[in-house]
Amino acid sequence: MLLWRWESEYRWYEAEILCDLFGDWLIVRRWGGLYSGRHGEKTEVVPDLLSGVALLFAIDSERQARKPPTSGCKPSCAVKPVFLHHGTISPENRSCGVLARQNQRNLARMIAALAARTD
Repeated sequence: MLLWRWESEYRWYEAEILCDLFGDWLIVRRWGGLYSGRHGEKTEVVPDLLSGVALLFAIDSERQARKPPTSGCKPSCAVKPVFLHHGTISPENRSCGVLARQNQRNLARMIAALAARTD
């Protein structure tokens, strides 16, 4: 539902909020090398969507605080801006049966409020 991606010169990182078939909210973290083909993944359960969004912002601040992975790295390998993608939520296309169209505005307000707190 929400996908954030970070890239450095040689590596990429993703964090995504998903809802599984049982209605549980999950944070899926993925990472890997841009050129090596090596990658990993970690999944954790969060109590609700708001907690998941808060965890995404915590992951973002952690990613932004890290230095590039190689020592003596040029400034050009600084982390690129976060890419945020959200899926379409409508009564016809429900996301886990939890959110409907009227809740899109509430989700946008929650994300804006969390963004304001972290700034």
